[in-house]
Amino acid sequence: MTENLIKRYLLESAYENGTYDSSVNFREISFQNDLFEKINSGKIELKENEFKKWLEEYKRLRELFGEFLINNGYLLPDEKVIELSEDESISSIKNLKVNKKIIVAQAGEGCFAKPFNGSLEGHLIVDGIYDNQLIYLARNASISNFTIGYCGNKDSLYTKRVIEYYRKLKRVLKLIINIDNVDIKEKTMNRDKIMILDYRK
Repeated sequence: MTENLIKRYLLESAYENGTYDSSVNFREISFQNDLFEKINSGKIELKENEFKKWLEEYKRLRELFGEFLINNGYLLPDEKVIELSEDESISSIKNLKVNKKIIVAQAGEGCFAKPFNGSLEGHLIVDGIYDNQLIYLARNASISNFTIGYCGNKDSLYTKRVIEYYRKLKRVLKLIINIDNVDIKEKTMNRDKIMILDYRK
């Protein structure tokens, strides 16, 4: 169990049980950090069985996101792909036959940690919302393509939060990084919802 995955679980759980105040912007990362510290200090307990159940479902959704990208032509087999992910073990592209690189980042909106400063030349993939994400988008869009979005349970409050974030992001991408030719696609498959914003340079 990695720290980033536990924090992601804590954040999603807080959305689902109503203990996260979503009216406060850019608070997700500090919120989950505080909860993680309380676990470490013994003030609250991590329910390991619930976490393991969540993790298995999360892995399934990540794989579904990767399969959706490759099956719908968003990724090409010989493409160089960069993905933001909490951990390499749950990357949505880890099983795909592409030239891949994983940037490990914490889930949550904002710019808290020092951004990765290596090359971002390649097709940027993001499934979710991550620390420094807008920085990576701005750097990547000047040199390459990106396909960003989310795959989650359609009835989840956290899924609804991320989907709304991407709808708003679509409207402001021109202001942030001076692009407006971004395609948007939403699809519901049984209990799952996928949203994609796709940019081709």
